[in-house]
Amino acid sequence: MFVSPCLPIIKGMANVTNTHSDYLNFLPLWSLVRDSVAGQKAIKDKGELYLPKPSGASDKKYKSYLLRAIYTMFTSRIAEGLYGQVFSKEPQITNAESELAKGFLENVDKSGTSLVQFSSDLIWDTIQTGRSAILVDHDPVPEGTDVNQKEHEGYRPFLRWYKAEDIIDWDYTIINNKKTLSFVNLKEDYYIRIDEFTPALKQRQRVLKLEKRDTWVYVVDVWELIKDGTKDGTWTIVEHHEPTLEGKPLDFIPIFMLPSNEPDESMLLPIAYENIGHYQLVADYRNIIHLTATPALFGINVELAMKRTTKRTTDKEGKATEEEVIEPVPLTLGGDIANFVNQIKEGYTPSIFFVEPTGNGAASSLAAIENSVKNMEAMGGNLIVKKKVAETATASQINKSNEISILGSFVLDCSIALTNAIRLALRWYGVPEEKANAVEIWLNLDYETELAGDEKVRQGAMLYRDNLISRDTFWTDFLDMSEEEAQEEAKQITQEESSVYKPVEERNTVPENGEGEE
Repeated sequence: MFVSPCLPIIKGMANVTNTHSDYLNFLPLWSLVRDSVAGQKAIKDKGELYLPKPSGASDKKYKSYLLRAIYTMFTSRIAEGLYGQVFSKEPQITNAESELAKGFLENVDKSGTSLVQFSSDLIWDTIQTGRSAILVDHDPVPEGTDVNQKEHEGYRPFLRWYKAEDIIDWDYTIINNKKTLSFVNLKEDYYIRIDEFTPALKQRQRVLKLEKRDTWVYVVDVWELIKDGTKDGTWTIVEHHEPTLEGKPLDFIPIFMLPSNEPDESMLLPIAYENIGHYQLVADYRNIIHLTATPALFGINVELAMKRTTKRTTDKEGKATEEEVIEPVPLTLGGDIANFVNQIKEGYTPSIFFVEPTGNGAASSLAAIENSVKNMEAMGGNLIVKKKVAETATASQINKSNEISILGSFVLDCSIALTNAIRLALRWYGVPEEKANAVEIWLNLDYETELAGDEKVRQGAMLYRDNLISRDTFWTDFLDMSEEEAQEEAKQITQEESSVYKPVEERNTVPENGEGEE
């Protein structure tokens, strides 16, 4: 049973808004990728951040330059392609047959969100930043609440999802000779309504920490910025919880970072950089076209035909005067318009002509734009093509050839984090530990490689998808096979091994002889 003591509210000033140095380093990178995925408005709203003002250009000229620029959503298309690969197949949820487990998995966040939808939203966001977290939380249960009352009033565990920008600070402590997450600060700003028509932002932060007592104890403090008449307001602890599981305090923070414990660059970051560079090239190219596409009319040793007009003025006393003014006749252009000009001086040869650009500058810009597009296509394809990677315990156990795509590695780590979060939540929900620890969720790792742009790779992916060749054969051998060899392999293999993956609890095991699988 979950018990959360209701302790007195603690009030005071604190540096609760402090951020981790890595947070500050990664924040602009997260913003860059998010803007690149969001599209033209987000990019143009940042003005000179993504499109520097040309040297010597006035604000008016820059406004026109920015208006002519076009941002093409390559990063967004690749992000959607990667997301589509992951969810081209329904996530596999195994060993969750009990009615109790099914009930929780149909509503994991107390808002009616199923585990599949929760995973979908989580992956789409995490693809962009390469950073998010799942907190397994539980409604605070007043002491003395019996089981029937608990169920009636809806006290239950649930999952909270935090995006990269909300995980503002964290720290580790060596506990029992192991580096353990001991502090996390999460931003939870939310809106309230002062009245029917007036929303207001409330600033809130959830601080998770381990406190050393007789043992290490998991503690939750919720801070809010209270407007109390002081200039900046006061950060105040408005909630304090000490969650327990099966009557015992937790000795760990039930939060699961994904895809890894520390922030890392998004797989989309290189593409976003190239996309911004493409945007700048397009802006320059369209500016060249604007400046040079229309031929310019020149005249040498000529002057415009003159016309006489009468200019009327009135002085301060109201007396009207007239003055004859000689002005040049304005030139207009068009096939059915005749213009007359005068020779500027006898003895000089008059000449009128159009000057047109050669287009060499525009051609160079266009070639650079096309090369940028090819670079982005190649980078997008590389994210799902399997490559040799540094060996990790997880990768070496699960994948015998120690090869995995960048997207596959990301999804594998996310699947493990989701599985561990669900197992803990189910135990809190009342599912027996043995059954809860058997539940798994696996996001799709079988990708067709349309992004790679290689027809033979696509054919191999379809053979693998249809269980006609093995996983290892496709990734390690297929590209080097002849057509006859590929057909022979397809005939010989009719059924892929029953499961590529081992249960989570077996993944970190090592054979007694200390050697990996052959």
